Amino acid sequence: MNNLPNAMHLHLMLNHAPLFGELFASGLLLAAAVFRNKTLLRTALSVVLLTGVATIPVFLSGRQAADAIGKVEGIDQEAIDPHEDAAERFLIVAEAAALAAIAGLVWPGRVTIGVAGLLTLLSLGQAGLTADRGGLIHHNELRQHVAAREVRGQPGRGLDPNVV
Repeated sequence: MNNLPNAMHLHLMLNHAPLFGELFASGLLLAAAVFRNKTLLRTALSVVLLTGVATIPVFLSGRQAADAIGKVEGIDQEAIDPHEDAAERFLIVAEAAALAAIAGLVWPGRVTIGVAGLLTLLSLGQAGLTADRGGLIHHNELRQHVAAREVRGQPGRGLDPNVV
């Protein structure tokens, strides 16, 4: 008997960690700047690094889940590609932020810390977009809200894979 989670289950268990990691790191970076506290700064950069590491299994399990999901009731197949595209961009920015965090930990200075902070904020934004697109895959109530906005002539969430 295999009690290990499959790719879909693993992705659903882990997928919130990078978003909340980047959110927590952003708050710590802000607090470190306000209080000019080196311990908070090192902690924030460490959280950025750990978030970058955590993003990898989330992305890989998501890829496997997308390949394995097939036709499951309640799943919007057309929402998977935009989520996957956003996840690819998030992975790139999260890893860049993690590398910048390493540079900030090893060579702390205005430039390295500034780059790490900027990339962390970009990563947080991309994480939010990825999460938003991911919610549309399984949450019918969100899809209905987006469709209603598009019918009224307001922009939806760009479910066209060519729209960011």
